[in-house]
Amino acid sequence: MPTIVSTATCSTEFCDWKLSPGGLPIKGNNRVLINGGAGVMRKRGLITPLGVTTIVTLAELDFLKTHQQFNDMVTMGYLKVVADKKLDGDAVSKDMNNRDPASPLMPQDFVDRPAPKNMATAQAELPPGSKPEKIKA
Repeated sequence: MPTIVSTATCSTEFCDWKLSPGGLPIKGNNRVLINGGAGVMRKRGLITPLGVTTIVTLAELDFLKTHQQFNDMVTMGYLKVVADKKLDGDAVSKDMNNRDPASPLMPQDFVDRPAPKNMATAQAELPPGSKPEKIKA
């Protein structure tokens, strides 16, 4: 059975859509959940997997290959289809995109700008030309 390795932070459900009798879009019969959680700390430990694996059937893989969003995530490097079901997700994910916009912030994310000295005046301390961010109290 094929395995899908994901470096995405969140799980993603890929499904087909159809119209209800009232004309509203509803989920169809084809649904495949690809596990996420790469780079996210787990409840019972500090080890964060860099690649999370999901085993799918051949029928599910055939459906996924026709799904535009799945193909986009493969192209961007967040998902990879591997034929071997006994594999290490961390080893496979080394050549994949390992940071998506929803991933937790890491110390390396703050290298470009210094930390504000005072959170109350953090907006005034931004370098010229940088985009201000909303600060939650």
